[in-house]
Amino acid sequence: MFKKIVLFIFCLFTIKVFAQDKNTNILDNIQQKLTWDTSKESLLVYINAMDKMLIEKPNPYTSYWNAYAKYLLYFEYNLKNENDNKKAEQTLEEAVKHIEKIQNKTSEHYALLSLLGGLQLNFTNSLMLPFKASVVGKNAKKAIELNPKNIRAYLALGIYDYYTPKMYGGMKITEENLKKAVALTEKIDPNPFAPDWGKADAYLYLVKFYNYEKKFDDAKKYLDEGLKLFPNFELLKKMKVKFEKNG
Repeated sequence: MFKKIVLFIFCLFTIKVFAQDKNTNILDNIQQKLTWDTSKESLLVYINAMDKMLIEKPNPYTSYWNAYAKYLLYFEYNLKNENDNKKAEQTLEEAVKHIEKIQNKTSEHYALLSLLGGLQLNFTNSLMLPFKASVVGKNAKKAIELNPKNIRAYLALGIYDYYTPKMYGGMKITEENLKKAVALTEKIDPNPFAPDWGKADAYLYLVKFYNYEKKFDDAKKYLDEGLKLFPNFELLKKMKVKFEKNG
């Protein structure tokens, strides 16, 4: 009888631990799970799991990765299906809310908030555009101020400047900030849940910038360098095909 009771308690404990692991394991190797190669279906699975985790037990890392997953999901909606514009806008709103709820935001939070805010400008009316655009820039600068070694902070400021029209002072510090991003170490926080993305993105935007400026030798240099480091990065591979077609 005693053995049966012990066995019963052990089974209950095992079931409980397994149930907990199903949730906590979502954050294990999360950076490898959330990349530009992650399918929309997988992103939705991860997002759903993290949404539930945040209801049960709020955590700044879960909030961050949930927001980043929604950042990636935005591109799935926005670039691949024009009819999903409303979903794309809603996804960004949800992502921003996750980050804004975090108290004592770090450089990482402000960098991601800047990138998300920059995408939200696509849905902003012309009257509010200058004000909201300035907030995007301020968040990127705040990210650099909090951690001058954060690659994602320079990426955010570089992208912000890249998309700011020249007539409004844009494209003056794009090159400087993106070159800093490609020179920095991706992971600066030893915590296993800390991010290490951004360098491939920095290469992509450097190529775009040099191509726009008609500095084709520089564009090719960083394209080749980026592909050597990230041979499977689809967006860089597409840029290479585009370059080859244009001669």
